[in-house]
Amino acid sequence: MSLIVVRKILRDLGIILNFSTTELEEEFEEFLFEKLKEVYSIIGSVNECEELEKVVYEKMIDLEERERLREYIKYLIRRFLEYRTRRKKLEEIYT
Repeated sequence: MSLIVVRKILRDLGIILNFSTTELEEEFEEFLFEKLKEVYSIIGSVNECEELEKVVYEKMIDLEERERLREYIKYLIRRFLEYRTRRKKLEEIYT
């Protein structure tokens, strides 16, 4: 369910993920879901997916908030890819 909510948010913001594998894309979507829950203080909610979707779409009504969310997600994509690159390099060193 969390992936469905994240994919809907990404689609409505016009963000297209172009990762090399579906597994990597899903890993990022889970990462994004967790980060958005933290940002919007949804941790511990009974229905995190519905709550996140509601809060995000309320924020997206404001065009400035919408653009801020787009930029934050782009930042998270870069951060995620940097983390994966570092992790891959460390795995190569220690294996």
